[in-house]
Amino acid sequence: MKCFYHPGVDAVGVCGYCSRGLCTASAADVGFGLVCKGIHERSMRGARRLWSLTWVFMGLAFIILGSVAFAILQNLFLTALLLPMGFLMMFPAAYQYVTRKQRTR
Repeated sequence: MKCFYHPGVDAVGVCGYCSRGLCTASAADVGFGLVCKGIHERSMRGARRLWSLTWVFMGLAFIILGSVAFAILQNLFLTALLLPMGFLMMFPAAYQYVTRKQRTR
């Protein structure tokens, strides 16, 4: 496969956004794959950060539901199921969001 932007050069990877072949000069590593340098780079970094925030909010929702299950319904099974799931979803995503945000500054 050849680079889309430099047809005479072999591609080292494929853009995660548009699936075009990329050489080392036209590829940007955004931490979870390659994208077209200067074209899809900013949008994919923002999408990854947004995805991390989505997991944080989903984890918070599970924690709140688990707390409600315990406080109002007195259901220990739901509490034991929802609280750990919430923490397992929230903390890795929050850590990734914070560390990625600090690296991009």
